[in-house]
Amino acid sequence: MIETFLADLKTKGWTQEAIAAKAGVRQSLISKLARGGECSTGTLIKLADAFHVSTDKVLGREGIKKENNHDKNEERRRPLKARGGTA
Repeated sequence: MIETFLADLKTKGWTQEAIAAKAGVRQSLISKLARGGECSTGTLIKLADAFHVSTDKVLGREGIKKENNHDKNEERRRPLKARGGTA
């Protein structure tokens, strides 16, 4: 969640005013987001770009285990016979 990202910045000494200035948005928007308000895609991208992080990091999704598409692709590449089917 964005509020977690903003809270982390606060613990590092960032004020809402400084975050807003760095991201090029109004302080009132940062205040709203810090309280759990909705965020536009544009604002999300501005925050990520300003702090040189991914949008996943801003959203608090970094580190969440995602479905491993590599395993699925590997399954598709194996011959049907090796998967237990008929060729």
